[in-house]
Amino acid sequence: MKNLKGAITCLKMTETKPNFSELGRVYGVDRRTAKKMYEGQNAKSNTRDKPSKLDPYQEIIYYQSRPIISDRIKQDFSTKIINFA
Repeated sequence: MKNLKGAITCLKMTETKPNFSELGRVYGVDRRTAKKMYEGQNAKSNTRDKPSKLDPYQEIIYYQSRPIISDRIKQDFSTKIINFA
């Protein structure tokens, strides 16, 4: 991506219209991504770093679900052994 940014800067300085398909092939990005970078938009979409509503409860969920899961696995395993024999 850094090389693509440098190439776009050079193209802007020389006021040459770029071939976005060629830029995409050379630098391994989509032609639309190259065009967005040329037009000054960010290549990556804007994502929000919004925390989950369950984040404050993750520790409680983890510790309360552990014994249930392990008991269920033991129970399923023992019933399979009994049914197998």
